[in-house]
Amino acid sequence: MSSELGDGTCLQSGDKIRGTLLGMVGMKTPTNGPHRFGFGLFEADLSARELYRRGFLVHLQDQPFQVLAMLLERPGEVVTREELRKKLWSADTFVDFDEGLNTVVKKLRYALGDSPENPTFIETVPRRGYRLIVPVQAVGNHISIGKTSSAFEAPERLHRKRAASVFRIVLAASLSIFVIVLMIAVGLGPVGAWLTTPTLALRIVDSKQITNDGIPKTGALVTDGSRIYFGEFSSGRSTVKEVSTAGGDTDIVQTTVATPIVEAISPDQSHLLLQSGNFEVEGGDFWLLPLPAGSAHHIEGVFGHGGGWASTPNGRFTFGKGRDLFVANHDGSNPRKIATAPGQIGDIKFSPDSSRLRFTVYDLGKRTSSIWEVRSEGSGLRPLLPDWSYAPHECCGNWTPDGRYYFFQSVRDGVSRIWMMAEQTGVFHKAAPNPLQLTAGPLSFTYPVSSKDGKTLFAIGERRRAELVRYDPRSKDWASFLEGISADYVDFSPDGRWITYITYPDGALWRSRTDGTQRLQLTFSPVRAATARWSPNGQRIAFSALIPGKPWKISLISRDGGAAEQLTPNDTVELDPSWSPDGNELVFGAHATEHSDQDWIESFDLKTRQPSRIPGSAGLFVSRWSPNGRYLIAIPFNAKKFLLFDYGTQKWRELISNVGTIGYFSWSPDSTYVYFTSVFTSDAAYFRLRIDASKLDRIASLKGIQLLVSDFGVPWSGLTPDQSPLFARDISTQEIYALDWQLP
Repeated sequence: MSSELGDGTCLQSGDKIRGTLLGMVGMKTPTNGPHRFGFGLFEADLSARELYRRGFLVHLQDQPFQVLAMLLERPGEVVTREELRKKLWSADTFVDFDEGLNTVVKKLRYALGDSPENPTFIETVPRRGYRLIVPVQAVGNHISIGKTSSAFEAPERLHRKRAASVFRIVLAASLSIFVIVLMIAVGLGPVGAWLTTPTLALRIVDSKQITNDGIPKTGALVTDGSRIYFGEFSSGRSTVKEVSTAGGDTDIVQTTVATPIVEAISPDQSHLLLQSGNFEVEGGDFWLLPLPAGSAHHIEGVFGHGGGWASTPNGRFTFGKGRDLFVANHDGSNPRKIATAPGQIGDIKFSPDSSRLRFTVYDLGKRTSSIWEVRSEGSGLRPLLPDWSYAPHECCGNWTPDGRYYFFQSVRDGVSRIWMMAEQTGVFHKAAPNPLQLTAGPLSFTYPVSSKDGKTLFAIGERRRAELVRYDPRSKDWASFLEGISADYVDFSPDGRWITYITYPDGALWRSRTDGTQRLQLTFSPVRAATARWSPNGQRIAFSALIPGKPWKISLISRDGGAAEQLTPNDTVELDPSWSPDGNELVFGAHATEHSDQDWIESFDLKTRQPSRIPGSAGLFVSRWSPNGRYLIAIPFNAKKFLLFDYGTQKWRELISNVGTIGYFSWSPDSTYVYFTSVFTSDAAYFRLRIDASKLDRIASLKGIQLLVSDFGVPWSGLTPDQSPLFARDISTQEIYALDWQLP
């Protein structure tokens, strides 16, 4: 199996990664040039075509940068759409200009963190063009942080500012001389090494693919120095695996723990910490698994996620439970809450000196994540990188064993990269002010962990892709569907002639004929779409939409494209819409972002524009309206049982439970059956449930089928008009790599 990199290089088993890593890493110094402008927190170098935010390079494609350059050169003026067309496309280029320009401007606004409804930078002038509404200043030959003098200030004011600047310079010089003399007098060593922040130059000197089994990896990587332990998800179930740090075949680590998730390894390397994975927001049970083999031992009285130990012998144990952070004795006894974060806590790590903890805070509604820090006794809770990125997607950080460097992963433009930052190790030895990018290229790198000697970084490298497959219940054969398209969330129009699907991994909503012709893209980045459903009259599509920094919301869009309409303006998370048979209402799952345990089923009247709760739906999260309009079937957040709501009696009843974790489900056209996947069991399968008798029929085994796990943690499935099951196979390449680095 091979995968081609952006420079044409192919990866074979055991080959080195070439062209995917930055050889020398550090903050890029902007090139000198006369065409540099500052606006807000941003500075743009037009000659180098580079955009910076607070001195940090922001990725921006060529066409959005060209639009930005035109706006910067004419601040406050309207740059017309026709002028932009001539700039971006030659006269003989065939392009849907309106759609193309709208997409370019959307990408520019996303890079700036701007909003078309409440613009800070770019104002839309209807039917004319765009105007830059923020003050713009010409900047000298360096990227400046903070305010710069305005070219329009009165001369007297500038004179006063210059005089004040001279005074500050003289004062700073005097203090510096005093400090230098003092340091020499007390013998603190080379002055230059203490008074300057060293440039962090990291060099990847080698790289190697460690695994080659083609199975998706899950959760964290941990190592005891000679072996790497990790999770894998295959055939609908999770397993624990191990591999040598030198590479080779993977071996199963036997355990009876249900849906095991690897969390940590004990300080003496004698036990793995596993969590029994489930869909509870608060977490799951913790288990200690002896190495190299043995029976897992349940840690009594501890329930949560993201657990681990301080690195010292008998070091303290830590774990998260919802938004709360706990520290306990080494064996998990006497847990004490030390902090409460603004979101769900995970990926908790003690610093090597045990003085601090860093962890990821997840906003499940907005799908953002950020790294936070707190002292080990509970004081000083703060975000580690405030304002570093718009709609942050940082997580899963850890230190090198000596505590000098901290590394983590960050997702930008759909690719996860590893970043590094130096830690302050002395009074005068300052840490680097900004993280520095360590990996680049087409592979996403996740869950980095350092080797015990600090010379190698292990991480999961991934190239994501899916394949739609159809199962024929009569012949029991599998066949490709929409061959060549990487997608999931397929839905058919009522007449069966059209489909919608969501491309993977970029999350764009498309419409086409069932044979894949007459394709039309309906949503564009930065919007991410999921769970699209056709209206009963086939004219509109309801879908879940995610805008960076905002929660998932239900939106409507015409089958022919255009602007999408968001149903409600509040901050409630809304997911997975389902239409009433007459097309006048939608039901969907709702979740209160300020309360991790509040879920319900919402109904929205499209005529009156009024929402209401389905009676008795508290604790339920996903639902489907039956085609005959009589019933609503739903599952709770943990997806462990089916409940049926009868609109006639206005009552709920349980249909079935103890069938594993329920994935996506669909009604039969006659409202007699519900089809669904059962996963995270030793016998994953696709079932049909008869609702009047709660009779369960097994349609197909999912053993050996590597299903794609959707945005919401379970594999997607659907039905064709002839009731053949549809699935998305995960054909991503996901392997563990060793990245040998040279640290300063």
